[in-house]
Amino acid sequence: MPLDLQNDYKVFDGLEDITIEGEAITGAYREDIFDLEAAPSEGVYLHRNVAWQLPTDQFPTPIGGIIPRIGQTIVAGGVTYTVLDVRHPFLNDYYGVATRRAQIESDLALSDKITRYPAISWLDEECSRIVSNAAADPGFTDVPGKVQDVSADHAEFMGKRGFTHLYHIYVDREIDLSHSDVLKDAHMNVYDVVSWTNRDRIDELSMIVAGTTGN
Repeated sequence: MPLDLQNDYKVFDGLEDITIEGEAITGAYREDIFDLEAAPSEGVYLHRNVAWQLPTDQFPTPIGGIIPRIGQTIVAGGVTYTVLDVRHPFLNDYYGVATRRAQIESDLALSDKITRYPAISWLDEECSRIVSNAAADPGFTDVPGKVQDVSADHAEFMGKRGFTHLYHIYVDREIDLSHSDVLKDAHMNVYDVVSWTNRDRIDELSMIVAGTTGN
């Protein structure tokens, strides 16, 4: 009798209906990652990771439509996950899909509202460079963020900028700034942009280093 592992898959309890890129998939088996598994992995596994086993009979053969691919979106129980890795079927058993909840969870409460005022540069009649700042960038207005004071030797970071305070500003979005841009929070505190780093993973926040000249 030919070996067919596909039917064995269907004996699992607790199968779920999910979607991949909006396409319905029935009979998905969830394998949650718990803290005891995540802690020793040094960030490879997080408690918001979920591994799925997806039956092959839900996907076209030969490949010709929606099949699990890295970067796709899975929705299960109203929660959105991003596909990190795909294990293709072995002897037609199942697709193994590693995902991470596409919602940033952090100890930082993003309660501060950050607005960008982009820099405008031009030359005056004497060809001196003048920099001012435009009105609020409509694409970066009241972005949820968190402002944290930095305890550090500011001279190591600032060089000739002369800032008296440094701050880390965390935001839940991709960022593209200029060194002459100005940021303001909801209390109208003004921060001059020093540097910025986009997040490397979907569970991270982008970070801006900013300085002020206040006392």
